[in-house]
Amino acid sequence: MGACRMSLLSLSWLGLRPVAASPWLLLLVVGASWLLARILAWTYAFYHNGRRLRCFPQPRKQNWFLGHLGLVTPTEEGLRVLTQLVATYPQGFVRWLGPITPIINLCHPDIVRSVINTSDAITDKDIVFYKTLKPWLGDGLLLSVGDKWRHHRRLLTPAFHFNILKPYIKIFSKSANIMHAKWQRLAMEGSTCLDVFEHISLMTLDSLQKC
Repeated sequence: MGACRMSLLSLSWLGLRPVAASPWLLLLVVGASWLLARILAWTYAFYHNGRRLRCFPQPRKQNWFLGHLGLVTPTEEGLRVLTQLVATYPQGFVRWLGPITPIINLCHPDIVRSVINTSDAITDKDIVFYKTLKPWLGDGLLLSVGDKWRHHRRLLTPAFHFNILKPYIKIFSKSANIMHAKWQRLAMEGSTCLDVFEHISLMTLDSLQKC
């Protein structure tokens, strides 16, 4: 009886009744603690990444919640805005999609080269975007990591050596000239609107067949 009263006293100062010993309530407390720990870890990671990204300039945000959403639209005006951003920040800049998702835009060739030449050991491919591509592309050069990636890269690199690609430059140029002449003819006939994707696709097909 005394032990029971001591147990009630030990719970009373927490404002809990004897039902606190219920396994469901214990499970609820554990779940809430886990959720709180996840929120704190996410908040720290976001704060840490935000501090690391301060070295990149960024355009003015629309507001704190939307970030830079809608700044660059898939239109001609959006292309003008992007061109102006590259001219304003020639090294690179960061955009925020909403309040938590940053996108780093690298503009200068020297910076892009340093990223491309980075070892795959520090390149994280375990993200949602790559996982969604795996059912269609398989575990090839784009999605593989580690030894498998290095093996595929060694097999593929010689095929894109400069000395191998040089003979094809004339073919590429000839196909581009054919496309350009076609555009000139269409313009002279009064066509002011062209489906560029269709024409470039045909030019690519022409180049592949000749090569």
